[in-house]
Amino acid sequence: MRTITPRKIREKIASMFDQRISSFRKKWIVDRMKRWKPVYGLNQTPREKRIIVSLTSYPPRFASISLALKSLLWQTMKPDRIIVWLSCGPEDITQEMHSYEQYGITFRYHVPDYKSHKKYVFAFTEFPDDIVITVDDDVVYSPDLIASLLMVHHRFPNSVCARTVHKMTWDTQGKMLEYRKWNKRWKQCRTPSIELVAIGVGGVLYPPRCFDKLVCNSDLFFRLTPGQDDLWLKWMEMLKGIDVVWTPNNLTAPPDTEGSQVVSLNAVNANGHGNDDAIAALSRYFGAITPDGFVSNKNTSR
Repeated sequence: MRTITPRKIREKIASMFDQRISSFRKKWIVDRMKRWKPVYGLNQTPREKRIIVSLTSYPPRFASISLALKSLLWQTMKPDRIIVWLSCGPEDITQEMHSYEQYGITFRYHVPDYKSHKKYVFAFTEFPDDIVITVDDDVVYSPDLIASLLMVHHRFPNSVCARTVHKMTWDTQGKMLEYRKWNKRWKQCRTPSIELVAIGVGGVLYPPRCFDKLVCNSDLFFRLTPGQDDLWLKWMEMLKGIDVVWTPNNLTAPPDTEGSQVVSLNAVNANGHGNDDAIAALSRYFGAITPDGFVSNKNTSR
């Protein structure tokens, strides 16, 4: 029979309290964004390195994307570009989406349909010397998203910075455990670590030229990780010796836009073993991530 210690009781109470506070914050952010009108959202002062906010979307999400776009316009630290990469044409998006162009949103049409990989591939290719921040189209971001990422980036300029991270776990023999056994939304580490995986939903900052051209190899990422861009990018980081650092914030699971959950890719990956399949494929092709580092194989130079 399991013993419930005073410590476990305290941890349970603290977890319930955190969940209640998080739920309140999420509702407050969404309600506020519904009331606020769109504003011009781009920086107008020259920077040595521009800040590019990059995301993708597809038709089933068009009815709910406006809150996500509006939250990007209301950032306290303004980006230099906000680009939505689409595989459809301008005639396919809503009139409300078109209206956001006057506030600084750029829609790029008819790009190859790389699914979730679209949010980074074209930005990395077109803006290699700039800071790229990837976000999701079904999340309402708090106004400090960019400012918080930039603050951590200035401390750790060679690391990938993320507001949501998972911590990989291994058994006693150093074999990586199943994805469902990882420590989700980890907050216990404030310094760069190979054990952390940047999760795109919270917003992720990539330093200029942190990858080589392999990251945009569509034949390879579709073969190994068709719907797991976070894991593909983690292996690309390991190949380059790049660590991930958590950006402290109170919303590691940010609020989603109402009605946006057409199909939850995260649920498919986590519950349908999609992530575990991708991890196995990446490990076979490139090498394994262990507690002591990356054990590469002959394919790492391709």
